[in-house]
Amino acid sequence: MIDDCSSCAISHDSDIAELIKHTSLIIWDKAPMQHRYAFECPNRSLRDIIRVVDHRRYNMPFGGITVVLGGYFRQILPVITLGFCGDIESACITNSPLWKHSKILLLHRNTRLNQGQTEEEIEKLKCFADWVLKVGNGQIPPPKDVLFDYEEDDIMIPPVFCDPELSNSIRNIIKWTYPNFLEKHGFSDYLSEKAILTPTNKIVRHLNSLIVDTIFGTEITYYSVDRAEDFGGTTFELSFAFPPEYLNSISIPGLPPHELNLKEGVAVMII
Repeated sequence: MIDDCSSCAISHDSDIAELIKHTSLIIWDKAPMQHRYAFECPNRSLRDIIRVVDHRRYNMPFGGITVVLGGYFRQILPVITLGFCGDIESACITNSPLWKHSKILLLHRNTRLNQGQTEEEIEKLKCFADWVLKVGNGQIPPPKDVLFDYEEDDIMIPPVFCDPELSNSIRNIIKWTYPNFLEKHGFSDYLSEKAILTPTNKIVRHLNSLIVDTIFGTEITYYSVDRAEDFGGTTFELSFAFPPEYLNSISIPGLPPHELNLKEGVAVMII
């Protein structure tokens, strides 16, 4: 558990310490998602190690090493279990003493706009990008003159970005995102250039199941082998405490499900 006094367990005579002494640049991505203590901790350790090289650098942030923090504050902020808005804001890097030493550089060119093949496609991409930017800035007003109740943070999605006449089903989303899927699903470029964003792993599994069902061929099911170890009781008690059926039902992020259904040509991501 990291706190406001933590430091990295790096000894001065270790290989990592020697590498740090010769380091001039550190690139740290997804910085806004990290707790401020995650930056203050290596800051203490780097300053302590670098002062052996030059004692004047001990008072410099990160021991004088240039640290490039990349990220997007409109994405998710640090996750604080059972925390309130104030707890989350306090955990942000912007509330760290290191932030006052930062120089903010902004990227203004949206490289995704270059993916359009025609002027019309580029204009549509730009229009959508500008609207998403306004959503992130809180500049989209709430719905007005609607016939249903809405929450404070709800917004009205313009018809140009959705099809109100089309049923909002998972199958329609798959069909719209991956047109001609049956003819092109075997090409890696076709699959890698698009993606469906989902909020939970449960929806991911549902999407994968529907997509696999559309592919022709024999479906083969693979099962995991789950067993509990390091149990303090006897082997007989272990079978009752952690039956395989219970272990098979556990689904946690970072681990594949117990049941995996595949067909020839299905893309698989290896963890």
